[in-house]
Amino acid sequence: MKSMIKYTSIVFIFTCCFLISVNLLQNNRRKVELDQSLSQSLYSSLKGNVIHPVYETNELHMQVELIRHLVQTLNSNDVYEVIFHGISTQGFLDVTLANHFTHINGEAGTVEVRRSILKEEYK
Repeated sequence: MKSMIKYTSIVFIFTCCFLISVNLLQNNRRKVELDQSLSQSLYSSLKGNVIHPVYETNELHMQVELIRHLVQTLNSNDVYEVIFHGISTQGFLDVTLANHFTHINGEAGTVEVRRSILKEEYK
C-alpha cells in the first residue's frame, strides 16, 4: 500500500511536469510560427505590390494582399487579429499579428508579434 501511494504520487508529479513543459513549448512554437508567417507575408505582399507591381495599388489592396498571404501560411483554427499601424504604397508596412488561443488547462492565451518592412532603394 505504501509503495502504491509512492508510485501514484510520482506518476502524478511526472504528469504535471509534462503538461507544464508542453504548455511552455506550445507558446514558443506559436510565437515562432507567427513570426515566420508574418515576415514571409510582409515580404510577399510588398514584393507583389511595390517592388514588382503588375497594376496600380492602394493601401486597401495592400492590406487585402497581406491578409491573403497570412491565410495561406497559417495552419490553425485559432482566432487571429491583424492590426495595421502604418501602410504606404511607397514601400512601408507595419503590422501586429495576435493569436488568441486556449491552453491545455482551459485558460485563454494570446501571443503577439509586430513586424515592419521597408523598401530600400539604392542609387
